[in-house]
Amino acid sequence: MGLDMTLYATDGEEMTIEELNKADGLWSTCESFYWRKANSIHNWFVETIQNNNDDCGVYEVSFEQLMELKSKVASVLADNRKGPEVLPTTAGFFFGSTEYNDWYLEDMVLTLNHLNKCEQMYEANPDCKFYYSSSW
Repeated sequence: MGLDMTLYATDGEEMTIEELNKADGLWSTCESFYWRKANSIHNWFVETIQNNNDDCGVYEVSFEQLMELKSKVASVLADNRKGPEVLPTTAGFFFGSTEYNDWYLEDMVLTLNHLNKCEQMYEANPDCKFYYSSSW
């Protein structure tokens, strides 16, 4: 049990969560990026994309919003002290640690890697669509 988070990137198709789950891992249709208990990243998606509605739904995310998140992550990685201000942690049932420690920084590095891949996908196909989903 715990906070599981997935960012899906499709080749431009609108997809439901059922379709995304079936296509998971198939590059030509859908690529997925996974986090576990990266509660600061989840908090950003809930506040920015989900209008503070943490309901484990599926939400479309624009490329511009992903680049906003990338900028925030890069800012935290450039100066770790900015974490609490730029990408604060959030507590929740099985959400993991709320400390700003090595695990937090590993989440930032993983997120930056995921977003770099999303950026490459978008540059290759500006029609691709991104969706965020979580469960806990």
